[in-house]
Amino acid sequence: MFPTQGAVDVEKVAELRPDLIVAVNAQVDASLYEQLSALAPTIVRPAGFADFATPWQDATRMIGTAVGKKPEAEALITATQPRVDQAAAQHPKFAASTGAVVLLNPKGGYWPYARNDARGQFLTGLGIQLPPALQQLDDGKKFHLDVSAERTGQLESDVLLVIDQGGGAERLRADPLFQSLEVSKRGDVITVPLNETGIALAHNTVLSIPHTLDHVVPVLADKLER
Repeated sequence: MFPTQGAVDVEKVAELRPDLIVAVNAQVDASLYEQLSALAPTIVRPAGFADFATPWQDATRMIGTAVGKKPEAEALITATQPRVDQAAAQHPKFAASTGAVVLLNPKGGYWPYARNDARGQFLTGLGIQLPPALQQLDDGKKFHLDVSAERTGQLESDVLLVIDQGGGAERLRADPLFQSLEVSKRGDVITVPLNETGIALAHNTVLSIPHTLDHVVPVLADKLER
């Protein structure tokens, strides 16, 4: 596996002699695509989608088609989508709620994920929308938004799902601006570990969605349905 953004060592990719390069949810510009596709057939995000914004249904179909398993891919989608729909139907309060998945910027401030990012797609699939202040920042061209520490108030929502990467939970507890948010005062901030749950949210595939439905939906319901 290679980085999904930033520099990619094309020579190391070549050493693997791949039959197929999958970069559906990665940052691949025209130059990198040309280099990769010279090594092997390369599938990248469809036109019209921002980096990291390919919906899981489209990604599944693209990969299934590329490996000659289109019917199997459709079967996986058919099996997974009802589970998402059922979770939303079982928790109607989700549709009247706002929330965001957030990663802490190590330099200060926050990176709430946009609606077209996999993490944003997971919440919107359940009916939970970004709060208005973040919606105004979301132009559909980025996978995450930048919220400076001075604008912490833009995170105010019914629930926040924070991915704890490198001591993020401790930093939040020590941050008076974050602790002054109503969502913090109510105890409606959920922290999840990067490994497993955080990564599952980041990919939002037919393989990881069952995990997030089982582990994230119950804690969301606990906060939003009290």
